[in-house]
Amino acid sequence: MKKICAGLAIAALGWSMAAQAAPPPASVFGRGRAVLDVEISPNGERIALMGGPPEQRFVSISTLDKPGVAILQLGDVEGVFVQWAGDDYVLARVAYWDRFGPRNAYRMQRTFSVNPEGKAVAQLFSADPASSLMVEHNIVGFTQAPARVLALGLTESQGASSYMDTKLRRKGTDIPYVMALWSLDPATGRGRLLERGDYDTGGWEVDPGGEARVRLEVDEINHRFSVSSRAKGGTVWSKLWEGPDFDSRRAYYGYSAADEAVYLGLDDKLVAKRLADGSTSVVAEGFAAITPDLVWDSHRLTPIGIDTGAGSPAIRWLDPEIGAVHATISKAFKDQSVFLGNWSRDRTRFVVRVSAPATPGAWYLFDKARKELSPLGEEYPDLKGALLGTTRWMTYKA
Repeated sequence: MKKICAGLAIAALGWSMAAQAAPPPASVFGRGRAVLDVEISPNGERIALMGGPPEQRFVSISTLDKPGVAILQLGDVEGVFVQWAGDDYVLARVAYWDRFGPRNAYRMQRTFSVNPEGKAVAQLFSADPASSLMVEHNIVGFTQAPARVLALGLTESQGASSYMDTKLRRKGTDIPYVMALWSLDPATGRGRLLERGDYDTGGWEVDPGGEARVRLEVDEINHRFSVSSRAKGGTVWSKLWEGPDFDSRRAYYGYSAADEAVYLGLDDKLVAKRLADGSTSVVAEGFAAITPDLVWDSHRLTPIGIDTGAGSPAIRWLDPEIGAVHATISKAFKDQSVFLGNWSRDRTRFVVRVSAPATPGAWYLFDKARKELSPLGEEYPDLKGALLGTTRWMTYKA
């Protein structure tokens, strides 16, 4: 495994300049990261890495414990992320600017499906004219057998026309499309419509089987945020929770398939609200003094930790198993911040990012069974060994 990881790191960092004794030029700091994102396949057998110099980004795919690295050259584009759709396809998202008319320019994000041989085989939504109007397509989930991508697109609204002669206040009169949930085949980029929203619909949350269980809405007239749910196999949506205004959307933290509940930040508490009966239970207290975020397990679709978002990053682990892995790796990187990026479905292999105020980020693969930590790549290899300034966290009353 160490040999394969080393080869992957070389692929990502082969363009790096040799370390210099003199202070690095300012251009090195603004050059952009050499490693943008790394993700391990659900079965833990392959690693996908997006990186390279800004003018020649690429995606590399390696199979652990086997020789060879497949590389897809992306060229001079903005890399966004890589994500596995099952065990045999990598989704690579890139961004670019496209001009519409003499003055309007939009930052478009598009997602390509890449096979283990490093060949781009499809672009998601490329055959759907309506969804191609969106600047980006949010991915909300996956299914494994068969491998499908659940993503947000558009479909025709089939609603009232804005040219109808009436002064009644109606929703969506100037919007010919509504949000839609699509199931896409990563091999072709094509798919089928799963859910048609209305003018208030902002998105859905899905369970491991790809079924929509939660719908998120913002009322177009009163701007209130609400969360609706439905039983597995059901067809009728029921309002589960509604906030008093548009800002109340910040109280929503996500849907947990393992708990069959949504997580909400209410009255200084993190609560789990059950889909079945609307009952709530307190998960954590003391939210008013911090800006928290939840750490999620993408395989089990459940929160496993609470990130306090403070100056010295700290996570209160709700899952002891993942917390123990984080503690083990943290011992190897004293006084540095350890971020568990993602891991295999069986929780034996972990992709880890390590950084510190005076140390640029670096990526590693941790094999729990073998107790091995192998380098994958450095984000700023030209700053390796450079003496950087110290930083301090300051708080003040405002």
